[in-house]
Amino acid sequence: MTPDVTYIFAIRFRDCWQDFVVIDRHILDEYRQGSMGSENKGRLVLHLLFKETSITCNEHDLSQYRNDWDTRFPFIKH
Repeated sequence: MTPDVTYIFAIRFRDCWQDFVVIDRHILDEYRQGSMGSENKGRLVLHLLFKETSITCNEHDLSQYRNDWDTRFPFIKH
């Protein structure tokens, strides 16, 4: 069985960390089946387009994964 993996793409813009795209591997694999990204030497290449209220990759809307920490990493009260 394949272990659960969450990818976190850290986005740096104008010398600041702006956003993070937090997405589970199985969700990313589903998008790949629908032609998101491209392959170069066996590696997935994603071109993310950031706008004020959206993130897209090859016309796939990834906005729901923008800074989505709570879904995958729930707050733990210490």
